[in-house]
Amino acid sequence: MANHSTSSLLTLPLELIYHIMDNLDSEALLCSLHDVCIRINIIMNTYEPYKRLSKLQFCFRGTRTNQVDRFVTEIKASLSVTIIKIPPIKFDHQRVLRVAEALIDNQTLATLLIAMNDIGDQGAKYLAEALLFNKTLTTMTVACNQIGNEGAQHLAEALKNNQTLTTLELMSNEIDFDGVSYFCEALRTNQTLGKLSLQANHVGDLGAEYLAEALLMNQTLTELNLGCNKISNQGAQYFADALKMNMTLNVLDLHSNEIDGKGELHLGEALQFNQVVEIKGLSGRFTLQYPRRV
Repeated sequence: MANHSTSSLLTLPLELIYHIMDNLDSEALLCSLHDVCIRINIIMNTYEPYKRLSKLQFCFRGTRTNQVDRFVTEIKASLSVTIIKIPPIKFDHQRVLRVAEALIDNQTLATLLIAMNDIGDQGAKYLAEALLFNKTLTTMTVACNQIGNEGAQHLAEALKNNQTLTTLELMSNEIDFDGVSYFCEALRTNQTLGKLSLQANHVGDLGAEYLAEALLMNQTLTELNLGCNKISNQGAQYFADALKMNMTLNVLDLHSNEIDGKGELHLGEALQFNQVVEIKGLSGRFTLQYPRRV
């Protein structure tokens, strides 16, 4: 059956092949038709929708070696792909290594999304190493991947040298205040990262203190998401003190923490001095008692 299909593709008129391609979505075009035979590859390289294709999603429901190989080959060869999304398919650190190796050569990718897989600290290390060489990636989301403090350290070290990443999202991992301290060290020198999300980790008040200290020196971070991190009024006090000096941060998200009226009063006082930042996740009953100065 397979041989019959391949033989047909070798002899079908060009117009008919174009017609077949016109009726395929982007995933089928990339993951089903590409590499069927040399003739089809040549034709695809002249097919305008394929050349304009800018989004590649890992479209396999399995993770067999030949499927990963095809995916990695496409990343390396593509001259147009800017977004890669890897859905929850048990994509572990060994497979992430292959993707990281491809990122070193790729010159178009801007966004990498890996959610609810199992890359762990080792996978984070591979991605961090790729960030030292890749010059195009601006957004990386690695949520729900069991990344701990070791993985955070690797990524933070990469941020000290990487000059292109503007958004790093690490929601729902296993990073506590030790891991946060590595990012804070990087934030003291990094001049490109604008958004950092550590939502649903284990930041706590000590991690909040580290981040608040980093905000006193950082001039580029504009959005910090720390929702669901067991930050209390003490942590709110740290941020309030920092926000009286930092005028770069636009959004501080503190939703679903342990901040009550007392902590909100601290933050509300800071808003008298800071006309820029929006603090999300608070009731507003107390911060509104301190109107911003005009």
